[in-house]
Amino acid sequence: MVSGGNGGIVLEMAMALLEAGARTVYCVDIADRPGERWTKVRDFVGRVGLGKLEYVAADVSEQVSAGGVVTPSLR
Repeated sequence: MVSGGNGGIVLEMAMALLEAGARTVYCVDIADRPGERWTKVRDFVGRVGLGKLEYVAADVSEQVSAGGVVTPSLR
């Protein structure tokens, strides 16, 4: 799971985790929806078989919101 994963260096880090063998990386960001760049990267990693990017809209600075992100990803 990466926080701030809607773009920039954190999105690159998510790709690096997939390249290192992660099957799914959850990209958590405060924006309601992923941006165009995130969507293009998700489509790319899916096409080349690197794994899966999942987008989660949440404010991880809020404990309740962050707990709602972590708990489902542990199942």
